[in-house]
Amino acid sequence: MHTISTIAGSRRRTTPRRRLSGGHRGPRRGGWLMRVLMILAVWQARADDRSQLAQMDSHQLRDIGCGWFEIEAEIHKPFWRA
Repeated sequence: MHTISTIAGSRRRTTPRRRLSGGHRGPRRGGWLMRVLMILAVWQARADDRSQLAQMDSHQLRDIGCGWFEIEAEIHKPFWRA
């Protein structure tokens, strides 16, 4: 008696496999939505990080090896800029 993995492994594919690299953009339905959600998550993380940096005092900034001028430049960036 064949197991499911043996049966599935022995089947022949009638249609060619799609390549994930190159021109393939992902699943047709919901692919764009997933990209938008990922971008929004990155933007939210940046905004949260910059908010936390703005709340740090000079001792904490020294601990992470940054000066106030570097942090001030970072916290004034828009959320969509890396």
